[in-house]
Amino acid sequence: MKNNKTKILVVLLAIMIIVNAVLLYFLYAEPEHKDKEKGRSPIGIMLQDEIKFSPEQMQAYDTIKAQHKRAAKAMFQEIKKEKENSLKALVAANFSDSSITATAINSSQKQARIEETMLTNLSKIRAICTPAQLQQFDTSFYKAMSKRRSKE
Repeated sequence: MKNNKTKILVVLLAIMIIVNAVLLYFLYAEPEHKDKEKGRSPIGIMLQDEIKFSPEQMQAYDTIKAQHKRAAKAMFQEIKKEKENSLKALVAANFSDSSITATAINSSQKQARIEETMLTNLSKIRAICTPAQLQQFDTSFYKAMSKRRSKE
């Protein structure tokens, strides 16, 4: 029974490491699109072209985006440092069940913080919308995020 839990935790840890690597790639890879010279991401293009954000709204979006990028970069740097220490601790503990569990829990908590930060960022962007734009935003933002993933 304990061996099954260990296997599950190892698999979850591996999945989280992969998800973190993919998120890093998406954060720092250059998106290829027609507005590349403006630095617009697919969600920025969607806000401008489909939702018709005003220049003031786009400026507010750019500010939110820059703040999010700084926060995410700091979080990923912290995770990178802690990941190495966690793996060293696993080796030192001879990959005991308790050390695997502790590492998996620690990793999942960090992943949850990343998800929360991303969702909070989307909430801030949504707050910029006028009441008339909210419906379009609510039905479009996930499409723009999917476009970004498919282009990278």
